[in-house]
Amino acid sequence: RNERLLFHSDQGVQYKSNKYRKLLWRYGVMQSMSRRGNCLDNSPMERVFRSLKSEWLPKGGYGDFSHAVRDINQWINGYYNVYRPHTNNGGLSPYLHEEKWKQVIPVS
Repeated sequence: RNERLLFHSDQGVQYKSNKYRKLLWRYGVMQSMSRRGNCLDNSPMERVFRSLKSEWLPKGGYGDFSHAVRDINQWINGYYNVYRPHTNNGGLSPYLHEEKWKQVIPVS
């Protein structure tokens, strides 16, 4: 697969260290950082995780990693992106918002 793991963080000194950056590079992980002094850069992902924790994850956690991956993937791709309304999209799910956008701006 051509997909790469993306690790997003703030600009903390531990994330900017050469040792840490080399570790990410060794494992093929792409690094992304918020802009300096802008804590809102990561707020959309923080909102996703808040919803995941409060709406979906079992209280006792998962028994094994593969069950967690399957279950969380089902929540993100089968519910959160397709059906769950989002206030910043005018009450539309991300899927419906994108479909509406495609009607306005044709994608070639």
